[in-house]
Amino acid sequence: MSIALVATLTAKPGKRAELEQLFVKMRDDVLKHEKGCSYYEIFRSRENADAVVLLEVYASQADLDAHNATDHMKALIPHLMELFGGPPNVQFIDHI
Repeated sequence: MSIALVATLTAKPGKRAELEQLFVKMRDDVLKHEKGCSYYEIFRSRENADAVVLLEVYASQADLDAHNATDHMKALIPHLMELFGGPPNVQFIDHI
């Protein structure tokens, strides 16, 4: 059963474009190197000008866990911490 996540990430004021650029690079890396990820897209929130919303779909929990352990994910974290204006809101959802 596939597992997905919806993550709303709020950037510090004026930093959304930088946050988006990091996630575009991450999307390219994920889709190129992670066979367990079938969907990874970045959206802009209509309600919050500083927020980016990610929608990711993985074949299994093991694939999501593997994603979180990749070198490209580990390298991204310190850069994200510099740009976040608050804690991420992540919701995990299961396919029906």
